[in-house]
Amino acid sequence: LTGVQAAQKGDKVSFMQDTKKANGVYKVGSTYRYFDNEGKIYRGKAKLVHADNGIYYVKKDGATFHGWNVLGNKLYNFSGKGNRALTNTTSRNVKLLASGVAVNNEESQIFVKVLNILKRKGLLEASASAKRQALWNYLTSHANFSYFMKYPNLSTKSWAKDYALWMLDHHKGNCYGFACTFSAMCYVIGYNPEIVCGRVHGSRDHARDG
Repeated sequence: LTGVQAAQKGDKVSFMQDTKKANGVYKVGSTYRYFDNEGKIYRGKAKLVHADNGIYYVKKDGATFHGWNVLGNKLYNFSGKGNRALTNTTSRNVKLLASGVAVNNEESQIFVKVLNILKRKGLLEASASAKRQALWNYLTSHANFSYFMKYPNLSTKSWAKDYALWMLDHHKGNCYGFACTFSAMCYVIGYNPEIVCGRVHGSRDHARDG
């Protein structure tokens, strides 16, 4: 930290800048940490913090959380400077308000449901590939989802998202549903998947092609 002197004793670190105790979010090594009004790294229950004109989610060890998270069933994206919550913007088609909270709509509801799956597994800050594998395992487990004959309305622009949200709510669906849901899961964790929908030669669906 340029112009900041640090004194470390045990697991407590104090920062002094311009003879005043540091208070707010500072980068320590490769990690952003929140310092309380005593100039020490915060230790305690994870919580939302307003500091440095921004909103942060501070973990028990004082490090600021990075990425999407669901707090009190409200969706946030902590990927700004120092892991600050993004505000007054749109990220991954999710509109974020001045409070950092996402507008409640189909897009954000899908994010909340997928992120809650990852949260229960302790994988919110895991790599994208680890998240993808965990979500694939979750989706293909018969304990979580079952087969159900339901077809989407392909004439609507949002049919893929509509089906994904329905299946995340009801935990059942057909081949369309599994494709839509895994696509939505991958989109939430940062991928840009594409669904290919067409017909092939066969006798399914009571038609000459299937």
